[in-house]
Amino acid sequence: MDSTICKVNVQLFFGFGEMIFVARIMVVDDEPTIVLVLKEVLTDAGHEIITAGDGRLALEKLATSPKPDLLIIDLFMPGMGGREFIEKVRSDPDFSNTPIMLITGSIPTVKDFPPGGSYREILCKPFDIEDVIRKVDHILEAATTT
Repeated sequence: MDSTICKVNVQLFFGFGEMIFVARIMVVDDEPTIVLVLKEVLTDAGHEIITAGDGRLALEKLATSPKPDLLIIDLFMPGMGGREFIEKVRSDPDFSNTPIMLITGSIPTVKDFPPGGSYREILCKPFDIEDVIRKVDHILEAATTT
């Protein structure tokens, strides 16, 4: 298990709640509102969030920031989009197994998608906040069991 993912018990008013995962997550999207919403929701869930507005900036941050436990990447961004970003990340041994969730507000074609197996989930815009949390929890839980 990656040492940056911690399972902690949450003491609720009426007793102990479910186990939650605290993780470092990088959110990459060119829409500031999407970044803001995801950062707020995931921070409220107890996660540490790193943000970038495009693929090139995300690669720079990956080189200088602590390694994230999950990458949430917009598929279509100006400059370096999600597909190209994922191909570059997957070619780096340090990030070859880092879980990735795609987000998109468009209807992609087959050629727009990164290679099969290079991402774990897709989140469609507009998204439901509970769906975001459920998918992030699912990915992080799977990452701790592999």
